[in-house]
Amino acid sequence: LFTTIEPIDSSINEMSIDEIIGELELRGVKYDDCTNKSQLLIRLNETRSKGIADPNILSKFNDENISEGFDPSLLNDKEIVSQVAAKDGNLPGGLSPELVKALTSDPEIMNMLRNPKMQEVMKAVMTQGPDGIKRYLSDPDAMILLQRLSKAMERAAKL
Repeated sequence: LFTTIEPIDSSINEMSIDEIIGELELRGVKYDDCTNKSQLLIRLNETRSKGIADPNILSKFNDENISEGFDPSLLNDKEIVSQVAAKDGNLPGGLSPELVKALTSDPEIMNMLRNPKMQEVMKAVMTQGPDGIKRYLSDPDAMILLQRLSKAMERAAKL
């Protein structure tokens, strides 16, 4: 039985195969069983809808010290954004420039993401999607992080 999945954002259909594969690789998602662009788009859509990402990105975050090495104001430069954005307008990893700016310009979120305990929370969410949150619902620190992330996402959506 063939089922069609409605894309989260129909603009992903504009992405090239290389852009789709690039995002799947960045997220650590296997795609070798996909034989055409339609299958790759379905895999990417499923991945984005579940919030799946490679948890090793958090180690890279610590190694590169993003909050000190990344200037969120660069995301105001449409020329720079257009050079790195996929055809759907999102940056590598499927995040909008507005969301990346909202997250990286919040020093409290950036500090929280350096905490090993909070990184475990994020790894659970990145690998298990919404189900990964369940075991942290009674953890007040985790809930603060998730609330701050949610507020940053709301701010980004208004931009």
